[in-house]
Amino acid sequence: MNQTRRKRGCRGPLRRMLCLAITLMLFLMTGCGLIPKEEELPAAPMLEEADTEEYILTPVVRGDLIVTQTIRASYIPSASEKLAFTIGGEYIGHVYVSLGDEVKAGDVLMELDLTQIESQIEAQQTQIDSLYLQLSQLYEQEALALEEARILDRQAADNKTPGWTSRESGVYATYGQQIQAINNTITIAEARLSELKEEKSKRQLIATIDGTVTDLYNFEEGERSTKDRTVVQVSNMDEALFEVYSTNTNLLVMGETYTLICNQTEYEVVAHTGAELGIESLKPEAIYFQMVTPDPSITQNTPGTVTVVEAQSLDTLFVQLDAVQTVQGQPVVYILNEDGYRTAQPVKIGIQNNKVIEILDGLSEGDYVIMP
Repeated sequence: MNQTRRKRGCRGPLRRMLCLAITLMLFLMTGCGLIPKEEELPAAPMLEEADTEEYILTPVVRGDLIVTQTIRASYIPSASEKLAFTIGGEYIGHVYVSLGDEVKAGDVLMELDLTQIESQIEAQQTQIDSLYLQLSQLYEQEALALEEARILDRQAADNKTPGWTSRESGVYATYGQQIQAINNTITIAEARLSELKEEKSKRQLIATIDGTVTDLYNFEEGERSTKDRTVVQVSNMDEALFEVYSTNTNLLVMGETYTLICNQTEYEVVAHTGAELGIESLKPEAIYFQMVTPDPSITQNTPGTVTVVEAQSLDTLFVQLDAVQTVQGQPVVYILNEDGYRTAQPVKIGIQNNKVIEILDGLSEGDYVIMP
């Protein structure tokens, strides 16, 4: 059986008026604040966060501390020569050497085209040889003529031939003029030959010292010479040195072998004074690194460096260099004590490099110190 529940309300005129009056009264009381509102709890007081400071800590570690110094030097080939053609616009004839070749004084290293000049030299030499042959024949003819003349002169003397004129003097006069003329021609021809050979030498580059080819211009096919442009350099690699220009040379031991870095390559070098090397062009008081195995690819003034150990302490304690400060002349570090407060800790320090410093006393391995 379905039941319907009705909502009760005011019935009749009187009841409707009563309901209206009650509603109006409630409204007025609410507007005047006579009915209490829902209670609001007071807000919690704002608490300021406790002051805290964050620290960067670095450990005290044990290891090997090595202090090094860099010594700088510059490459100088103490005996070298740069060669260039004094004639421009000529075709290149031959290049007889390669970079790194060993050469001797007097070796022809390269030359311009010599076809024409050699042809002229050959022709001139042929002419001179011919003149000497003519001269030799004249001397032979003169000798025969003199022998014949002397015989005739003796016969005339024996026969007391009246009005006889010596034939020997006539031979000297006749052949002397011809011999003199040929000698004069030979002198001129030999002078011309010398000029031609000088011209040839200008077209050749010849080493004047023993050494190694350390620089060589790479000619393209058909390229012509450029006047006074250096195309080959010869250096005496036995005297190829790095001259030291650092001020900390007191760290070097003369005669000691070191590792020199040049162009990112390591080389063995030996330290010497200029006086020890005995090379005239060197400064006696200066220090030089002599290469054990010379490298012809290194050019003049190329820098090199040698790293030497200034001090070392093995199996020692150290911390970062910036962690140690000086307070009233005393080296200290700052640590966190048991209560978490920053506290100064005096320390005894030893050697240092540009990163870390040795701790001789005042800290233990595994301790942490505060970085500033």
